[in-house]
Amino acid sequence: MAPMRDPRWALTLAGGLLVAGCAAGADDVALASAPAPSATDQAVEVTTLPEVPIKDPRLHALAAMSGPFDEDGAMGGGCAVAEGESLADGDWFGYVIAYAPTALTLDIACVYGPDSEQYTAFAQAEDSDTHHYVVVNDVVEERDVRLTADTAVYIEALDWDPTDPTPAAHALDPEVVHEHRGVWVSVVDGDVVAIVEPAADVPPST
Repeated sequence: MAPMRDPRWALTLAGGLLVAGCAAGADDVALASAPAPSATDQAVEVTTLPEVPIKDPRLHALAAMSGPFDEDGAMGGGCAVAEGESLADGDWFGYVIAYAPTALTLDIACVYGPDSEQYTAFAQAEDSDTHHYVVVNDVVEERDVRLTADTAVYIEALDWDPTDPTPAAHALDPEVVHEHRGVWVSVVDGDVVAIVEPAADVPPST
């Protein structure tokens, strides 16, 4: 979790709302005046996803936050990060705590889809725009990952055209943007092969 964030909070994304996380009490959440639709109903209502011009299907799905989701409803590597170990192969979502062209520090967060218990809990507690996933970031789980000149970085500011880590600093370095941007880090054979920034409806952590 980003250092300045209250651990009780989590982000609901694609609707731009901030609502209480799983650890929040009932008094912390403003409930809808009318019964909120179920997670399944909301999933059906989602008819469009962000337009992202990435041709690779897997990377495109990461930028659009569109899955696939596992049996628990989690996307990517989920939250299963062994303490003290490097990131295993897979796709990991998190917030950029520190950034340099050769390395970044990522605070691992969890992305859940509409068939998850986490999504259902948020759907019942909010009354605004339909969204198709939630991000939960209620623990500190930071990992340092090394970048190379071969790491492809896809950021919205460059219309997701792949670039290398150096020019991407203007969009991802917290010292430059004054917030912690959410990104996917894709690890293959122990190397970070890609960093993917989701579409703009993913609010940053400040």
